[in-house]
Amino acid sequence: MLRNKVADGVTYRLYAGGWGLVRRLPEPVAYRLFDLVSDVVWRRRGSSVRRLEANLRRARPEATDAQLRMLSRAGLRTYLHYWCDAFRLPDWDRDRVVSSVRVEG
Repeated sequence: MLRNKVADGVTYRLYAGGWGLVRRLPEPVAYRLFDLVSDVVWRRRGSSVRRLEANLRRARPEATDAQLRMLSRAGLRTYLHYWCDAFRLPDWDRDRVVSSVRVEG
Protein backbone atom coordinates (compact mmCIF):
# COMPACT_ATOMS: atom_id res chain seq x y z
CA MET A 1 0.00 0.00 0.00
CA LEU A 2 2.78 2.44 0.89
CA ARG A 3 4.60 1.56 -2.32
CA ASN A 4 1.49 2.46 -4.35
CA LYS A 5 1.20 5.83 -2.57
CA VAL A 6 4.86 6.59 -3.26
CA ALA A 7 4.50 5.57 -6.91
CA ASP A 8 1.36 7.69 -7.23
CA GLY A 9 3.17 10.66 -5.71
CA VAL A 10 6.11 10.28 -8.08
CA THR A 11 3.78 9.92 -11.06
CA TYR A 12 1.88 13.03 -10.03
CA ARG A 13 5.06 15.08 -9.60
CA LEU A 14 6.41 14.00 -13.00
CA TYR A 15 3.10 14.76 -14.68
CA ALA A 16 2.75 18.17 -12.98
CA GLY A 17 6.37 19.04 -13.76
CA GLY A 18 5.95 18.04 -17.40
CA TRP A 19 2.72 20.00 -17.62
CA GLY A 20 4.40 23.12 -16.24
CA LEU A 21 7.40 22.76 -18.55
CA VAL A 22 5.28 22.30 -21.68
CA ARG A 23 3.22 25.37 -20.76
CA ARG A 24 6.36 27.52 -20.47
CA LEU A 25 8.04 26.39 -23.69
CA PRO A 26 7.56 28.49 -26.82
CA GLU A 27 4.78 26.90 -28.86
CA PRO A 28 6.92 25.71 -31.79
CA VAL A 29 9.42 24.14 -29.39
CA ALA A 30 6.68 22.35 -27.44
CA TYR A 31 5.12 20.84 -30.56
CA ARG A 32 8.51 19.86 -31.95
CA LEU A 33 9.31 18.12 -28.66
CA PHE A 34 6.07 16.16 -28.87
CA ASP A 35 6.86 15.26 -32.51
CA LEU A 36 10.24 13.92 -31.40
CA VAL A 37 8.68 11.84 -28.63
CA SER A 38 6.08 10.56 -31.08
CA ASP A 39 8.74 9.57 -33.61
CA VAL A 40 10.78 7.72 -30.96
CA VAL A 41 7.70 5.79 -29.82
CA TRP A 42 6.77 5.04 -33.43
CA ARG A 43 10.26 3.77 -34.33
CA ARG A 44 10.32 1.44 -31.31
CA ARG A 45 7.17 -0.27 -32.62
CA GLY A 46 5.87 -1.16 -29.19
CA SER A 47 2.54 -2.81 -28.56
CA SER A 48 0.59 0.46 -28.86
CA VAL A 49 2.01 1.18 -32.32
CA ARG A 50 1.40 -2.38 -33.47
CA ARG A 51 -2.18 -2.18 -32.15
CA LEU A 52 -2.71 1.12 -33.99
CA GLU A 53 -1.46 -0.45 -37.22
CA ALA A 54 -3.72 -3.48 -36.72
CA ASN A 55 -6.69 -1.12 -36.28
CA LEU A 56 -5.65 0.86 -39.34
CA ARG A 57 -5.39 -2.40 -41.32
CA ARG A 58 -9.05 -3.07 -40.50
CA ALA A 59 -10.08 0.46 -41.45
CA ARG A 60 -7.92 0.59 -44.59
CA PRO A 61 -7.60 -3.01 -45.86
CA GLU A 62 -6.40 -1.79 -49.27
CA ALA A 63 -3.40 0.04 -47.78
CA THR A 64 0.09 -1.32 -48.30
CA ASP A 65 2.39 -1.95 -45.35
CA ALA A 66 4.28 1.24 -46.21
CA GLN A 67 1.05 3.23 -46.30
CA LEU A 68 0.00 1.79 -42.94
CA ARG A 69 3.35 2.80 -41.45
CA MET A 70 2.88 6.36 -42.77
CA LEU A 71 -0.67 6.45 -41.39
CA SER A 72 0.43 5.15 -38.00
CA ARG A 73 3.20 7.74 -37.76
CA ALA A 74 0.78 10.54 -38.67
CA GLY A 75 -1.81 9.17 -36.24
CA LEU A 76 0.67 8.98 -33.41
CA ARG A 77 1.84 12.53 -34.06
CA THR A 78 -1.76 13.74 -34.06
CA TYR A 79 -2.37 11.97 -30.76
CA LEU A 80 0.69 13.58 -29.17
CA HIS A 81 -0.35 17.00 -30.53
CA TYR A 82 -3.66 16.45 -28.74
CA TRP A 83 -1.76 15.99 -25.47
CA CYS A 84 0.40 19.04 -26.13
CA ASP A 85 -2.80 21.03 -26.73
CA ALA A 86 -4.26 19.67 -23.47
CA PHE A 87 -1.20 20.77 -21.51
CA ARG A 88 -1.18 24.23 -23.08
CA LEU A 89 -4.97 24.82 -23.06
CA PRO A 90 -5.09 26.69 -19.72
CA ASP A 91 -3.00 29.46 -21.31
CA TRP A 92 -5.17 29.84 -24.41
CA ASP A 93 -7.64 32.69 -24.64
CA ARG A 94 -11.21 32.20 -25.83
CA ASP A 95 -10.42 33.24 -29.42
CA ARG A 96 -7.62 30.65 -29.62
CA VAL A 97 -9.92 27.90 -28.38
CA VAL A 98 -12.74 28.87 -30.75
CA SER A 99 -10.37 29.13 -33.74
CA SER A 100 -9.01 25.64 -32.95
CA VAL A 101 -12.40 23.93 -33.20
CA ARG A 102 -13.95 22.80 -36.47
CA VAL A 103 -17.63 21.80 -36.47
CA GLU A 104 -19.04 19.64 -39.25
CA GLY A 105 -22.64 18.72 -39.87
